[in-house]
Parts: sequence; C-alpha cells; structure tokens
Amino acid sequence: MRVYVYDISSLRMEDMHKYYDILPKWRRDKIDKCSKDEDKLRSLGAGLVLAYALNEQGIKLDDCKISFSKNDKPYIQGIDDIHFNISHSGDRVVVGVSKQPLGIDIQQVRPVNLRLADRHFTGKEDEYINNEVEKFHEIWCLKESYLKCIGIGLTIPLKDIEIIPNHKMSIGDYELHLRSIDGYKLGICTSKYTNIEIYYLDNIKI
Repeated sequence: MRVYVYDISSLRMEDMHKYYDILPKWRRDKIDKCSKDEDKLRSLGAGLVLAYALNEQGIKLDDCKISFSKNDKPYIQGIDDIHFNISHSGDRVVVGVSKQPLGIDIQQVRPVNLRLADRHFTGKEDEYINNEVEKFHEIWCLKESYLKCIGIGLTIPLKDIEIIPNHKMSIGDYELHLRSIDGYKLGICTSKYTNIEIYYLDNIKI
C-alpha cells in the first residue's frame, strides 16, 4: 500500500486555471461545489495527487471511470485489484492506493470542542483522551479510516466502534495504523499484513 502526502499551501487559484480542464468531470464537479477558494484548492490538490498516484500504478485517471458506492466510497469500474481513498484537512491532501480495500483519514490537530468526545466516543476512549486535543484527533481519524475502509462512511454512530490507539490495533480482519505528520494525525485502515509506504510529494506532474 502506498500513501501519498501533499502540502497544498503552494497551490494558487492560477493553478486552478492550469489544471482544472485536465481533471475528469467528477472531480471538476466536486471542485465546483466548493464555495471557498481554499476548499476549491484542496479539491484540486486531491485530484492532482490521485492522478499522480494512479499513474504510478500504470493507470491514467482520464482513461478510467470512477464510480461511487451508495455511501459515496469511490472505486474504479472494471479494475478490482486497485483501490484508493482520499482525505484532506488544512494544507494536507493524502491519497492511499492499495491492492486491497483501504480507508484513510487525515485531521489537522487544532482546537476542538471536547464535548464532542462525550457524544461520539466510548468511556474508555474518553479516558484515553483525558482532555487532550491531540488524542481526540487520533481517535477521530482512526474511526473515520475504518468506516471508509468498510465502505459505510459516517452512517453509524461513532460510539459503536471503540478504538484505543496503541502499537497494534485491529478490528476483525482489518488493521489500523496511526501516523503523526507535522501537526496532523493520519489514520490508515487496511487488510491485515499490508505493508505501508508513505511518500511526501513536493511537486506533482500529471
């Protein structure tokens, strides 16, 4: 499994004019739905990283058809051995590509109303957080990565899943991995025994 991390802080709206038309319609539609320039640039960055990541697998983004499950998980029609997942937060975009189903979620560590933990987390998770914002984001990104991996998104209460971050985490047949990246927490969910390689992109050419 490969995870690509891209800092979009260097992207400008001029880049939108440069790359917009070469992205597939489904990604352009996502960009168009964003009202703020910063959100448009995140969506643009996600499209660029996805194009790069798939190209590394020998797949041209504009040659394949991306569809979405009923819970909005993207997949490539007609290609069963390549799976991908996208997440973005703050100035970071991440794309994971694997031969097995995966889920990925990145969260910028920033102030948050910790009362959300009472609503969405279990008692043991609350104890782990202990009013620490960083630990809140750890659990949040791990839960989201799992739900994205199994393809149901936020359709069930987060309290239905209990995850206590440690060096070895699993739920059923899935493994969970936590990484810290320059003020961000990255949650990755994969099938068991999947090797994870993380690549940091400085410049993207598609």
